[in-house]
Amino acid sequence: MAKLRGGRKTVKAKVKRKKFLGKGFEGKVFEAEVTVKKKGKERTVTLAEKKFKRTRYKEKYARQKKKHPSFRDPKKHFATYQELKQLNQEKGLGLRLPRTVRLRKRLLRKSTLVMSKIEIARFEDFKGRDLKNFIKDTKRQVEALKNYDYGIGPDSFFPVRGKNGKITAVIGDFGTIRKIKKK
Repeated sequence: MAKLRGGRKTVKAKVKRKKFLGKGFEGKVFEAEVTVKKKGKERTVTLAEKKFKRTRYKEKYARQKKKHPSFRDPKKHFATYQELKQLNQEKGLGLRLPRTVRLRKRLLRKSTLVMSKIEIARFEDFKGRDLKNFIKDTKRQVEALKNYDYGIGPDSFFPVRGKNGKITAVIGDFGTIRKIKKK
């Protein structure tokens, strides 16, 4: 049983990786089946689990870490998500964030992030104004965050096709989001 931090309270759950979804510079993403036992009832949900690479060569990644402090650090990713979620609720910025993001603590291993699975729309499937809508939504969210002293890279956004068929930009990677210090 793993402990998943976040939400209203920490919960115990079984996390079983199902299939590999993709990889990036920070790590790999897997589809995971999460079973939560609550009041004698079991509920199984399909989520995504982001496993981070270990940083072995400190000097090699020092420059990247200086530019993006949460680089390959699941705890900082989680803290960034919580800050953005709270800011979004308080100020009504209209940020598009995953519904669920939890920190999975692991004994003797690096923590992982368990989050809502984002069905990413492929750029090859874009029609008409889809690309324009995606760029417009990305710029809107970047500007909203800039007003509250956050810097965000374009690789944090993923295109998602909504139920209405429109493409929107969802913030799915919190590694390049940083608080900008005023001089």
